Amino acid sequence: MGHPVDNGLWLKPLGDVFLGLNTSAVIRRVFGAIDIAPSLNVAQLPGLSWRDFVAHYADQSVQDGLNYAWLAMAKGHVARAYWPLYLPFKQGVIARMRPVDDPIISFVIHLSPVTEYNLVDLISEPLLSVMDRMIATSQEIFSGVGGPLTDRQVKDIGDIVRQAEHTRQLLYDLRAEVLLPATTPPMPYPVTDLFTFAAGDFTRRRITTHRLSIQSQLSVETVYCQSVIRAEVHQIIDSLIACIAAESAITISDTVDEDAQTVQIAIQFQSREPALQIKTRVDPVDVSDPVRLSGMRSIQRFVTAVQSRLKPINGHAWAEPIADSDSMARIVLVLPRWADSVQEL
Repeated sequence: MGHPVDNGLWLKPLGDVFLGLNTSAVIRRVFGAIDIAPSLNVAQLPGLSWRDFVAHYADQSVQDGLNYAWLAMAKGHVARAYWPLYLPFKQGVIARMRPVDDPIISFVIHLSPVTEYNLVDLISEPLLSVMDRMIATSQEIFSGVGGPLTDRQVKDIGDIVRQAEHTRQLLYDLRAEVLLPATTPPMPYPVTDLFTFAAGDFTRRRITTHRLSIQSQLSVETVYCQSVIRAEVHQIIDSLIACIAAESAITISDTVDEDAQTVQIAIQFQSREPALQIKTRVDPVDVSDPVRLSGMRSIQRFVTAVQSRLKPINGHAWAEPIADSDSMARIVLVLPRWADSVQEL
């Protein structure tokens, strides 16, 4: 880990730093160097609590997430299999937290610069905006605005639209899986806050014309994740509404696995659409798999997208058929359970 730093101001150039904390979340040792704050005097760090260190030097938007991360890991509120690989600390700096076997310190927090941070804005603004405009323009041309198209033009424009949609989804998933963990920490959320939906949350007329319903059967459990998972589940349900059988329901329920310390969320639906018909379990496609740019079935696209939002906390997603039914299926999400009451920070 290097040699203890005891010579005044924080060293430059950019490097890494390791903070050794005891069981009371008090900094006992400091190793290495990083330019977190030019005026930071490392001699002041020993004896400082993690909460105070975060309050003074971390970006305000991530301070609660860093404090909850300490509770999740050091206090055992989240099973180790679901600890995030890293957390945002401030712009351009990430934190990794892990236990150590040492008589003085129980946890080491590794702070390091991350050069990929600015890719988050690059993907969220220029690239995705370009993709949206390209898809919208291609769809407008494809619809015949400005005159009829030849058969060859119809085929070419259709291929462009499909390829652009696949690429856009890949960018969204890559951003969620790889880049957002450097900007948005997981937090404890009641499952009712993340997964309760009503018909009024959607604008599709089909809910009324086909007498559809959205039912929630959720407990008082709390899960540890990024809140972006709600938006993705909302998108999945919105897509399902267009395809499920008339006079049927989308049911969202949860089940606790005490041994694994997880909460399993199930989104159950009935549909005879071929794209949603499944005979065996459907797993997500990795971001590096070339099949992502050649097309996936709707059900596989759903589980792949939601898996990317679960990847930062090592969650899982898949789809599976319901036994004794050729039209019933469910999409399953497995999230880490927060195993204690949520403390006010």
